[in-house]
Amino acid sequence: MTRREVFEKVKKHLLKQGQPALNRDGECVYRSDEGLMCAVGCLIPKRLYKASLENQSIICPAVLEALKKAGVPTNATMVSMLVSLQTLHDGVEFEGWAEGLDRIELEFFS
Repeated sequence: MTRREVFEKVKKHLLKQGQPALNRDGECVYRSDEGLMCAVGCLIPKRLYKASLENQSIICPAVLEALKKAGVPTNATMVSMLVSLQTLHDGVEFEGWAEGLDRIELEFFS
């Protein structure tokens, strides 16, 4: 996948889902028990997802390996963009996601 394809997939996913992926304690997760996925979780197919990925940073080798196997490049620019997308998911209310996505798009595609 190209950086643009990854961005568009995450953007579409987040705006369609309309809410963060949270565990029972209200913490952001790659995949929730209800099937919700975060900005990075939506890039990891069910067949590659493992519960052991939870509580791991995107730069954790296991998370990077899952992304690679899913066809997501893990070069520095891609990881930086994914960190920005994850930070948006984790730290901004849904009402601010569209504006945040626009800022991320400007940052990585201008």
